[in-house]
Amino acid sequence: MFSRIFRTKSLEQLQASADTAEFKLKKELRVVDLVMFGLGAIIGAGIFSTIGTAAAGSADRPGAGPALVVSLILTAIACGLTALCYAELTSMIPVSGSAYTYAYATMGELMAWIIGWDLLLEYAVSNVAVAISWGDYFRSFLNQGLGISIPPWLGMDPRTALEISSGWLQAQSLASAPALGERLTLLAQARSGAVSGADVFTNWATLSQAPLIGGFPFTINLFAVLITIGITWLCYVGIRESARANTVMVILKLVILSLVAGIGAAYINPENYTPFAPNGWKGIQAGAGVIFFAFIGFDALSTCAEECKNPARDLPRGIIISLIVCTIFYVMVTAVVTGMLHYTQLAGVADPLAKVFEAH
Repeated sequence: MFSRIFRTKSLEQLQASADTAEFKLKKELRVVDLVMFGLGAIIGAGIFSTIGTAAAGSADRPGAGPALVVSLILTAIACGLTALCYAELTSMIPVSGSAYTYAYATMGELMAWIIGWDLLLEYAVSNVAVAISWGDYFRSFLNQGLGISIPPWLGMDPRTALEISSGWLQAQSLASAPALGERLTLLAQARSGAVSGADVFTNWATLSQAPLIGGFPFTINLFAVLITIGITWLCYVGIRESARANTVMVILKLVILSLVAGIGAAYINPENYTPFAPNGWKGIQAGAGVIFFAFIGFDALSTCAEECKNPARDLPRGIIISLIVCTIFYVMVTAVVTGMLHYTQLAGVADPLAKVFEAH
């Protein structure tokens, strides 16, 4: 039993398993496709949502301020070293599975099983953040761009909607928020006017409009759900179709980021760069820890190994090039955003790129 859970597979066995699989993956991808996949995987929630919280910080974490550009460069260097490792492994083991496959070849079945589930958790968490951020931007586009008003309860999950106000907790001398049943009781009291809903619930404006089903407020982040379903369907259709759709989306994102940097540069106020590093090295480190989330994705390219025409040559190039391009855009946009609006005004903002332009 002990020997079985730590058994490994040789490179030849891994390659043979892929070659003899009942359903083989089509070798369709070239360097350009891989770079686009890398850009599509990396550029997302980090640049579109976490810039604000990384720069401004929170109650338990100092912000980097405009020095977030330094945090980005440090993170890019760390990710670059990791990318070189992935590039080496993908050229040696051109089989799908990424870190799961590499662990199977080196540390055995048990570690591969653990890492496989870790990967699922990592991508699930990151995809949730991306979907929520996309939903916020899309609702802003409908409201501000097209004048279509979307009820707030269609843009928030139930857990967030029932979030208790920290001010109310302090007034009640409570160390933690009430349990779900107690929150529903408070909601009923707020609806009847027995207590002030605005004092108790952080998102009372949303809760007060949400329909009740069995006494439970019905709220859903509708657009986050829809984009998740849409992307899942696209992945199911096939790699060639996914690559084409991804290329279109990447080009669109790069155009948007270029416009943000180009147009926003005209609204930069040099005073917003003072102080440049309000919390010193500690803030830069904290910012790097948060913004690291923005670079997650380059490793996903290694899962495309079986679908590459020449994985030993193309995958290392795709990983390194996509990481370099993303870093350039991240630094450029961050410098413009923190110059347009003082970093303190970005605290808790889920759509900072929209926020800075609304302020002007």
